[in-house]
Amino acid sequence: MRGPSVPRGVGYWGAGEMLALPRPQSLVRPGWHAEDRRRIFDYLRGGVVCWASPGLACCRFAPCAKTLGSCELSDGEWVWPQGLEHYVGAHEVCLPEAFVETMQANGWRVPPDVDLSAVQGALEEAGQLFGDLSYWLE
Repeated sequence: MRGPSVPRGVGYWGAGEMLALPRPQSLVRPGWHAEDRRRIFDYLRGGVVCWASPGLACCRFAPCAKTLGSCELSDGEWVWPQGLEHYVGAHEVCLPEAFVETMQANGWRVPPDVDLSAVQGALEEAGQLFGDLSYWLE
């Protein structure tokens, strides 16, 4: 029997051993989803905490360097870093349309019945705590 699928990871930036990931500066799109920006922002903030790390992430835009958090959030289908909404709101960074379509399909609210243990189990079993990043890399 196959376990739950690994959520797709989004919003992770290239640095250190993750150099292949995009840099947020390359995804700035002024006006991107301007009519939905508040709903996207709220959706990202409403994710369920999958896990937390001891350190804090900071914004990658100089001179901003705002402290963003230390948790990974999920809606059961996607996983993203806490603070991703900052990039969307403050720096007009765009996200994959498939992710926005998931938000819209969920009525712009993270489902209240996210099976956190299934999400955590799928991430751990796959050894991909940031989710399946192949979609994000494309």
